[in-house]
Amino acid sequence: MLNGGDAMSLKIDLKKILKKEFTESPPKMDIDRMRDEFLTWLAQLKLPADADVSSWLECVKVFRPEPGEGSLESGRRIRIALRLYTRENQYLLSISESLNPENRGVYTMAVHVNWQDREKHMQELVEKSYTGKFNDSLRAKHTLWAQTFRMEEIQDAFNSCAIAMLGNELVGRKDSRIDTTPLGRRPSPKVTFPEPE
Repeated sequence: MLNGGDAMSLKIDLKKILKKEFTESPPKMDIDRMRDEFLTWLAQLKLPADADVSSWLECVKVFRPEPGEGSLESGRRIRIALRLYTRENQYLLSISESLNPENRGVYTMAVHVNWQDREKHMQELVEKSYTGKFNDSLRAKHTLWAQTFRMEEIQDAFNSCAIAMLGNELVGRKDSRIDTTPLGRRPSPKVTFPEPE
């Protein structure tokens, strides 16, 4: 049986050992598995025909831990990122992990929507006239959606991400500013068949 002082000393030693184990070990995200899960989800989507790449694998960017990151006890690091483009917007999907030892195994997926072309052009004109340069970095207003998840919940997180992007792309009605030319109906050709013999 341990007396009060010995028990307290043992408790402090155990805390030190656990803290050392957490801080000296590298970040716990299995980046290759996370990337494979990402590619499995992306396989449901057709790669755009005019893409400059031949597969989704070339689109997914991986950021491996840098030496010494395992000793950090706070902060976040982006590990995987993907840019997706629509006619109006550019989206950035990112998966990050917390370096805080207590949060290992819980990751964050976020979707940022970049400037719309008209908005970006107007902001660029304003900033160049006032400051002489344009800052194109992501701002809080560009964060469309974010969620924390564990590895077992990753496919649900990807689906929620797609729903957020679709919700951002939908409009209430057709934009009247788009010039369209209706296709005229072509008369069907007259077909004559030879008389049966």
